[in-house]
Amino acid sequence: MVVYSPIAATYGSRIEQFVETESDFCKYHDKLNVKLRHLRHRCKIITKDTRKYSTKEKYSKITSDDYDKKNKLFGALVLMHSERDLSFAEAIKLRIRQRGKAKGSEQKLLGTRLKKAYKTSQNLLEITKNEGQWITRAQYLAYAKIVHAEYLIFGKKVKTKNNTLITKELALALAACTFLKDKEILPTEIIDYLNTKYEYTLTQYGDRITSSIDLNNFVSKTVEAGKDNNDELAELLFKNGYITKVEDVEMEKSPINNKIEWRAFNCKIKDNQIAQLINDVSAVQVKDIADYSSKLSKWENILSKQHENMARQVNEELDADEDENMDNEENEEILLAYIKFQTIFTSISRDASLFNKLWKQWEKLGSSMSSKLTKYKEIERIVKNLKSYLKEVTELPGIYSDDELIFQLELSMDYFQLYLNAGCLASLYQSKGKYRESLALYVHSHQTLQEKLQVQQNTELIKLPEDLLTEQALTKLNNLIKTGWNSVVALAEYEKELNTSYIVKKYQPTVVEKIDSLSVRPSDVHLNNLFPLRPIVKPVGAKPTLFDLAFNYIEYEEDIQTKANNNETAEKKSISVDQSTPEDQPAKKRGFLGLFGR
Repeated sequence: MVVYSPIAATYGSRIEQFVETESDFCKYHDKLNVKLRHLRHRCKIITKDTRKYSTKEKYSKITSDDYDKKNKLFGALVLMHSERDLSFAEAIKLRIRQRGKAKGSEQKLLGTRLKKAYKTSQNLLEITKNEGQWITRAQYLAYAKIVHAEYLIFGKKVKTKNNTLITKELALALAACTFLKDKEILPTEIIDYLNTKYEYTLTQYGDRITSSIDLNNFVSKTVEAGKDNNDELAELLFKNGYITKVEDVEMEKSPINNKIEWRAFNCKIKDNQIAQLINDVSAVQVKDIADYSSKLSKWENILSKQHENMARQVNEELDADEDENMDNEENEEILLAYIKFQTIFTSISRDASLFNKLWKQWEKLGSSMSSKLTKYKEIERIVKNLKSYLKEVTELPGIYSDDELIFQLELSMDYFQLYLNAGCLASLYQSKGKYRESLALYVHSHQTLQEKLQVQQNTELIKLPEDLLTEQALTKLNNLIKTGWNSVVALAEYEKELNTSYIVKKYQPTVVEKIDSLSVRPSDVHLNNLFPLRPIVKPVGAKPTLFDLAFNYIEYEEDIQTKANNNETAEKKSISVDQSTPEDQPAKKRGFLGLFGR
């Protein structure tokens, strides 16, 4: 039996149409207008005579009898009216969040739309009060509770939010939707969407909800309390097999650190869930490069929640004291910068581990130039990513004014770039015989590193996350540059002398090249002319060509006799052809200019 699903008709449509941004909600709002026009036609409530419209319109006069006896589409019609107002409110919220504050009368318009959506949803419950299908009725109730919670949070202007009522409405709605998912009535995608959207709100307005276990226990207890208070949705759930599941929570928990001391800044984490998440991700042990991806996703999740928290506070603190708002805003900005710093540095630590792994592979490479070039490109890509991330860190609020930290971040950028130049690129030039270019890279790397070390000489290195840069690492890089420099300096000097002598005698062969073909005189022997520094490969004939040329002029006796016989035969044939041609045959007239003949 097909059962109408109000949740699938609203939130399911949002998921199917990928409604996420402000423009998406505006398009969704327009589609709802079209759908409402069709529903009015099918329900036959179109009023063409607009004179004294308030006395003739039929929409506000819809009753439960119309829904029960005439058409069930009356319920869908009222539902879409509420959804249209709610989608418009979502577009306004996204616009305010992007801008960071409400502009003009946007906050008032948001409250008006949410209040209208709430009243429409209550009218929907009144119209469908006799609905016999419990699945449809439960979804109408769940949708109305979500709209009510939205109105209490964002629409109703009060100094103190009714946290108890907000959490009660959301908990009952989420419990009903999860129960319908377990019965395979609602798809998992819709439940995941609702959980992602409203679980964080529950932790914000709920009491001591810091983990998923706390959240599940809170929802179960709320449904039980709703049954005791004769809540229709709770009674409907228990009547159809709902079972509460309360999990045991460990009594002894490690204390949650809700304070951040970061460089010269201090801030307090006022959101319990964010504090718990930061404590959890700080305790993650990284054993492999793949573990960084999990850690990075957790920091990104915390960053997203902090953005949502700050956007919500912008809407909620419009009537609060201005000084209190400034202090709270500064606290949240410090926390946001700290979370961004940790998120970016997780990416830096991951790429630094990749760099170390690739460097070990580089050291084990043989003399194959193709494999060296491939590995060099991989290392170069990682170094570019590292420099980009480090540059992004230097632009964070609170970082660009910290001279010591800025210097160490710049030193880290130079560290990875010098490893690429001196360790990889100079080695490639040396392998190709370009010793002067290789020496130039070593010299430049040495000068750059020494300049940085002289500035850093009197100060200790700041301990960055994951020990990104240490004194031992800088010493190792310095030794690498000196070793490479010593290995190429003599060859570079010899190449310079050789190229200088070639300016006068550019094509003078060396002693080794003269041994096989030319005579070697004592005056030809010099230290800079013993062997070619860059041997020249010249083409050599594959076989002697003298016989090929002479073959065209060689004739043998048998070939001469055969050629003479062929000539005699050809002469006889030509004579017989001439005799057979009639001499008296008149010539044809060719016509004018040879064009018109007979």
